[in-house]
Order: sequence, then C-alpha cells, then structure tokens
Amino acid sequence: MITARHLGCRRGQRTVLTDVSLELAAGEVLGVLGANGAGKSSLLGVLAGDLAASHGEVLIAGRPLAELDSAALARHRAVLPQSPTLSFDLSVTEVVSMGTYPYPELAPSDVDALVERALLLADGLHFVGRRYLQLSGGEQQRVQFARVVVQVLAGKPAGSGHCLLLDEPTASLDPRHQQSLLAAAHDLARQEQLAVLCVLHDVNLAARWCDRLLLLASGETVAYGAPAEVLTPDTLQQVYQIPAAVVPHPHDAGRPLVLFD
Repeated sequence: MITARHLGCRRGQRTVLTDVSLELAAGEVLGVLGANGAGKSSLLGVLAGDLAASHGEVLIAGRPLAELDSAALARHRAVLPQSPTLSFDLSVTEVVSMGTYPYPELAPSDVDALVERALLLADGLHFVGRRYLQLSGGEQQRVQFARVVVQVLAGKPAGSGHCLLLDEPTASLDPRHQQSLLAAAHDLARQEQLAVLCVLHDVNLAARWCDRLLLLASGETVAYGAPAEVLTPDTLQQVYQIPAAVVPHPHDAGRPLVLFD
C-alpha cells in the first residue's frame, strides 16, 4: 500500500503540490482527477520516487520511500508514464519482458507465463511476433501496460505491498480498450491485492472503475472519497471551472454519471 502525508512539491520556482495526503490500500483503485496543470502527474511522480517532495513523506508497504533504492523501488511498484517512449526496434515480447528486469531470479518459463498473461489482459496476444515500432500509438500503449503488469505480478506473493501507478493510461486508446484496460487494472487490484493509482482525464471512466477519487486543483486537494460522494456539481465546478450535472448511471447502480455543460 501507499501512504502519503502532507506532501508538497516544487518544480523550479513553482509549487505544484501543497499538503496532499492519501491512503492507497491493497486491493483498491484510486483515481486522481483534475484539470491540466492541477498536479496529477507531479503527485504520481512523487509517489513513485521519481520526483522529490519538498515536504511530507511517502510510505510504501510501511517503509519510507526515502529508504528504498532504485532496485528496491522497482520490486515494489511499477509505473506507466504518461508518454512512454521506446525507439529501439524490439519485438513486442521483448518489450513486455522488460517488466521482469527487477527479478533476475525468474526462470525463463516463468517469464514466458507472465508475458502471456499480461498480453492477454491487455488484449495484445495477437501482437506476438510483431515489432513494437510497427504498432500504432494505442497498440504500443497496451504493450506498455502489459509490461508494467508483468513487473507487479513478478513480485508476488500477493498482498506483499506491490503498487501499480498509471499516468493517463487510456489517453491513446479507443473506447473499447479504455474500458478493458481499466477493467483489467480493477480486476488485478482485487485478485492480486495490488494497490492501483490511476491518473485520468475522463471523469466517467474514473467514476466507473475507481473505488475512491482524489480531485486536485492548483496542487491542492479539493475532494477525496467515493465517486458518489465527491463528484458533485459544486466540486466539479471548482476543479474544472465548468458547470456539470451529476445523475445516476443508467447501467451501473450506485455510480454517478457526469454531464458537462
């Protein structure tokens, strides 16, 4: 799990996070929402250990983030960045297998099984035999998702503090694959007791697949709680500066549907 207490972060002369706290438990999906520049990616970077906090602390599986070196971090959390780049002419299987790099003790048969399972979850088994650079942007995104899935699954046993951090993973995907990727992340959280944090722009995707939501504006917490509790017209106006109506979802009882004017 991840615990963040009173996080602050500066990038150059600009304060991008102010006094942000959260708890992300094993088996849970936490969505982070906000307008452009709200601090979402900065928050993910601090939680991942890629950005330094100016104050506050982060704990991963009960251990201070500052005490974990890069090798230990790679065995506790996997990060899918907003725009993953790879310019080498590798096969899809080679790219997904990169998720096992923190685990050199794995047998080849275990690596093969992990890669197959992750590609199945990413709807990418039919990419096997193809080159990564020949894929479309959305197809590459699904391969990168499979890579980070391999990384967190390789670190089993379940419940041992593994975290999956996803920064706008649906940005280049069509609607079907947006739904299927978030469904896969949701199911992995439940089945493997992963702690999953997902930065999203689509409010309704977040409302559908996340257990709790953290809404940011100007680097500060506006609301934090279950989707039905925090997705209110007043909160959405404060976060996005645009009127919104919130109605019950017609196909998912208990989940809200947001309609922006």
